[in-house]
Amino acid sequence: MRRATDNLALAAMAVLGGAWTAAAQPQAASVPDPKVVVQRACDALGGLDAFRKLGILGIQTDREEITQDGKVSNDSYLVIMDTPGPIPGRLEIASTKTIAADDGTGGWALANGKPDQRPATQHMVKRTLTSYTFSLLAPFSLTWDGVTHKSVQPGVIAGRPVWRLEIEVGSGFFASPQVSRTWFFDFDQNSFELIQAISPATDLGKGIRADGMLVVVTHRVKVGGVSLPSSEKVIGLDEAGNQKSHTRIKTLKYKLISSTEAGLLFPNPIPPDQRPKPPQMPMPGSAARPS
Repeated sequence: MRRATDNLALAAMAVLGGAWTAAAQPQAASVPDPKVVVQRACDALGGLDAFRKLGILGIQTDREEITQDGKVSNDSYLVIMDTPGPIPGRLEIASTKTIAADDGTGGWALANGKPDQRPATQHMVKRTLTSYTFSLLAPFSLTWDGVTHKSVQPGVIAGRPVWRLEIEVGSGFFASPQVSRTWFFDFDQNSFELIQAISPATDLGKGIRADGMLVVVTHRVKVGGVSLPSSEKVIGLDEAGNQKSHTRIKTLKYKLISSTEAGLLFPNPIPPDQRPKPPQMPMPGSAARPS
């Protein structure tokens, strides 16, 4: 990556040095419960309670993407959320002059200062905030509503024993069906450090498949006693799980925002008469009857 430092590249190579392989199944009593894995992983980064107490958290992201055919693009955006997230939350994209937020009662959006009139905006804002932050805020995000902890399996990555946690999310959890509803998170068996996350390729039907993702946090920074990513690398995966040349690197900076300053960030500022109207359902018996 053009903006990646040598240290970043070396860190990524070290983490990605070996694929996950299943290990011999230990006695059932020694395999931790999925909820225990999530709790221990949160504890390793400062604890879920400490993460929740961060309050209003601003996350400034600069993102560089290299597509499969070598095209490079850069963008940036700001997410503000009340931890543990994802809502109340707010998304600001300067390049498209877009502001969207959800205070917990439904989403709203402004594009070039004009209200987004689409009814779907009311639920799509939360899904978009989730899509932007789910892997970034793991393992804390694994406690969000809609995440089901399925199973834990022992494995090995580059000679390092890991616990592989399988999770599943409900339909509509993410903003796009291209993101798999099944994810795998690999944690060091001793420290419970998050090694990597995998979102497998998705079958969209009619012979169309969306690439999967391998997500690795290459650097972390302390924010209010909690360890959060300062750099995240995402590598595309084909349907067989092989790495592709399509990559994204996110560089992140954080800011804690006072509740006073955040007071106007989430509520809907759009006048009621300019907000999207819910679709009108026909009243029973209102269909035209033959004369």
